[in-house]
Amino acid sequence: MELIIKQKLFCKISTIKIDKIHYLTRRKMFYIPNQWKLILINDGSFTQNLNSLIGQNVSLNIINEYDFTLINQEKVRCVWLEDTINNKLTFAQSLLSSENRYPNKARQAKKNSIGKLLIEEKKDIHKELEEIYCGYSSYFNNHFKTQELIWARKCAIYYKECYVASINEIFSPKLMLF
Repeated sequence: MELIIKQKLFCKISTIKIDKIHYLTRRKMFYIPNQWKLILINDGSFTQNLNSLIGQNVSLNIINEYDFTLINQEKVRCVWLEDTINNKLTFAQSLLSSENRYPNKARQAKKNSIGKLLIEEKKDIHKELEEIYCGYSSYFNNHFKTQELIWARKCAIYYKECYVASINEIFSPKLMLF
């Protein structure tokens, strides 16, 4: 899933496609700054990690949610993860499959991230990192209030070996200040 929303175009400068995280070579890792590796490669709940990183609970601000139909109906959701004073820390766009076997609750998640909801439901999910990329976007640079390079990743979430969702996460460069 590419970023679908035209106003939020992201110009990728570099992309590392990953078949399996175990095959990410030292050569590819060299290009990722050390401070970003923990965020980009971590397969745990990013929302939980962000809470720990900034020392406060982040809030979820849903900015767009709609059904998207190509062949099958899928649910697209765009959210900002923000701190207590509404600084935008991460933009996430999720595409929930209509064919998944679990996630009626994930499809109805309104106040929680999809990952957090699945963790709270004690569902055994697997997150697979598919792509790491960096670049610029006037939209995101404006919302993050920076002109620095922006790092992002694309992940797929599986439940019982069935595809549940694809998530693009775009991270504020200011995360490195915490």
